[in-house]
Amino acid sequence: MQSPARESEKNSSPSADFTIAGQWLIDDIVDGQSVDTDSIWDERPVDINEFLYGPRYLNLGITLSDPQVDLIQNLSDIFGERPMTEGVLMSGQGSGKDTCSIFIGLRIVYLLNCLKSPQTYLGMDTSGFIDTINVAPNADLAKNIYFQTLSNVLRNSPLFIDEGNEPGTIKYSSTQTVLNFPKNIRLISGNSENEAWQGYTPILIILDEIDAFKSEQELQRSRSLRSEGAEGVYKTAKALIQSRFPGVGKVISLSWPRFRGSFIQRRFEAGKLESRTYVACKDDGTPYATWEFNPSKKKEDFEDFYLNDPVLARARFECDPPYARDAFIRDPLPVLRAFDADTDETGDIIWAGIKEVRDEFMLEKGKYYYIHVDLGLRHSDAALCIAHQAEESVYLDAIKVWAPEPDKDVDFRSIERFIIRLREQGYRIASVTYDNYQSVNSLQTLQNAGIPAKYKAVGRGREAYDTLKDLIYQEKLDGFFHKETIEEILGLDVVYGERIDARPGQKKDMADAVAGAVHGVLKERGIVTRMGNVGNLNTLFSSPTVTVDADPRYKNPVVEEMNNPGTSFRQADIAKRIVSSSRDVCDTCSRLGGIEYSDEAGGRTFDPILAMTRQCIICGTRWHRSKFDGVSWEILREPDPYLMSQLGFDN
Repeated sequence: MQSPARESEKNSSPSADFTIAGQWLIDDIVDGQSVDTDSIWDERPVDINEFLYGPRYLNLGITLSDPQVDLIQNLSDIFGERPMTEGVLMSGQGSGKDTCSIFIGLRIVYLLNCLKSPQTYLGMDTSGFIDTINVAPNADLAKNIYFQTLSNVLRNSPLFIDEGNEPGTIKYSSTQTVLNFPKNIRLISGNSENEAWQGYTPILIILDEIDAFKSEQELQRSRSLRSEGAEGVYKTAKALIQSRFPGVGKVISLSWPRFRGSFIQRRFEAGKLESRTYVACKDDGTPYATWEFNPSKKKEDFEDFYLNDPVLARARFECDPPYARDAFIRDPLPVLRAFDADTDETGDIIWAGIKEVRDEFMLEKGKYYYIHVDLGLRHSDAALCIAHQAEESVYLDAIKVWAPEPDKDVDFRSIERFIIRLREQGYRIASVTYDNYQSVNSLQTLQNAGIPAKYKAVGRGREAYDTLKDLIYQEKLDGFFHKETIEEILGLDVVYGERIDARPGQKKDMADAVAGAVHGVLKERGIVTRMGNVGNLNTLFSSPTVTVDADPRYKNPVVEEMNNPGTSFRQADIAKRIVSSSRDVCDTCSRLGGIEYSDEAGGRTFDPILAMTRQCIICGTRWHRSKFDGVSWEILREPDPYLMSQLGFDN
C-alpha cells in the first residue's frame, strides 16, 4: 500500500503538466463533452493484470503478490489525473525488487507504444527519444543482474519479439546496454560509474539498490573513484525527470537498507509525507520483509544466513539494519549495557535509569583523572571526556560538548579554562591529551599550567578504539547514559579495515573523546600499547593500584619518546618527537613540525630540494617555487585567519 501523504507544494509541476491531457485518454471527456481520441491510439491499453498474465502479453508463469502488483500499477501509470512522480521500495533482498522494476519499465514502454505518436502527446519533437533508465551501483550489476534478467523476460514474452513483424507485437533490438523499441522508445541500463545516462531523455529512472551507491562522505574518503554518490545520483535523476517530463516522469528508489539512517531509509520516511510519492509499505507503515513482499520466499529459506550473521541477515531480509555499514561494533547490546541504555518499541535509544547521569560536579578529590579532548574540524563541535580507573572497570566521569555559534567557531580557550579550573579546584589530573593539529596552543597553555598534556591521534589508527571495544565486550567499561555518544559509537564504520570513522553524515567527536580518555587510563599507566598483547582484562582491575607493563617487544621507541612526560615544548624537544613531517620552522607562524613538501607530481616528499610546493598545516600558508628563478618560494595562499587567531596572532 501507499502510506498516507500530505499535499506538498514541492511535488507540483514546475512547468507544463501532461497529466491533464493524459486523463482525456482515459475518460474521453473534457468539460462534459466527448472527445474523439480514436486518432490518438494505435491500440487501447489493457489493464495491469491482462498485461502481466495475458497470453498475448508478458504471459507470466508466476503469480505476483498484491503489494507487487500495486507497486507496478501505481508506478507505471502515465495517463492518470495525478500520477505518482516518485516511488520508494525498501524491502528485503530477494523480494523481487529488480523484477518489479523491469515490469514497470516494460509497462511504460507498452503504454507509450499504444499511442500513435507518444512524442506528439508529450509535446516533443516527433524525432525525439523517450527513455526509461535503470541506474545500478556499478557496471557489473547493471550488466549481469538487471540486463540479463530483462533479456530473459523479453525472450519469454509473446508481446516483445526480436525477429519478424507479427501484428500486436512490439519488436525490439538490443546492444550491450540499450534496448531499442519502435517510436524512438529506449530502455537503457546505466550505472553510477558512468555519467553517460545523464545525457538521455528519461520518463522513468530507477535507482537500483541505491543504498549500495557510495555516500558523499565515502566519496570524499576515496576521491579517485569516479562513482557518484547516492545523494548525487538521486538529485541528478530528479533534475532530469523534472526538466524532461514534469508531472508525469518518475524516479524510483529501490534497496534494502545497509545501515540506520541510510539514503533509502530517509527516502522511505520522507516519501510517506509526500502526496505524489508511492511508498510500498505495510498497513502500519513499516517496510516489507522478503517473504512478505515475495510470496515464493519463506523465512526458513534464509536460516543459514541468520545462523552465520544474524545482524546482517536482519538488515538484508527484514530491513532492520545495524547502525553502520561496516559496523565497528555490530551488536548494540553491549554498548547499551555499558551506557545504561535500552531501546523502545520504535528502536529509539532511551535511558534505562539504573545509574545517575554524570557530570564534572560529581568528581572526587583523591582520584587520578584522564582527559581526552577532540577539537574537531572547523565549524564543528569539540568534545571532552573524563575517565579514571575504578576497582574493576574504567569509569567514565563526564562527557562535555562545546558547540560553535552560527557566526564563529568553538573558543578553544574555554576548554583550556575548564581543565585548569578542575586542577585549581583540587582534582588530580594525571594526563590531558588532544587529537588535532590545532591543539598546539592548548597543549602549551596546559603544560605551562603544570598539567601533563600532549598530542594523541585517536583517529589515525585502531589502538584506542580497539581498547574501547574490548572493554565494552568484557563489560569493563562503566559508562552512563549519553544518547549522542551511544549513537556515535554504534555508528562507527571500519574504513578499508584500517581505521575507524563515522558513518556517512554523522559525527564522532564524543566517541573520539571517550576512546581517547579510556585509552589514556590504561596507556598512561603503562598498561597497554595495544590490547592484543594484554590478554584477559580482569587482571587489570584486581587492585586499584596494580599496573601491567606492556611487552617491551611491542613498544615503539619513537612513540615512547614522544610520550615521555619529561620532554617539553621547547623546539629542541619538539624536533625529537617529529616523525611524519619536516623539522623546518614556518616563516609565517614560527611553529616547528608543520611544514610539508610536495613534488612536481603532487606526491609528498621529505626532500626540500625536490619540492615544488610546501605548506604549513598549522597556519594554512602555502608556497610554490618562484617562476623567475625556480628556487625561491612565493606565497600561493595566505595564512588562515582563524588558525592564526588560535595561535595567538592578532587579525
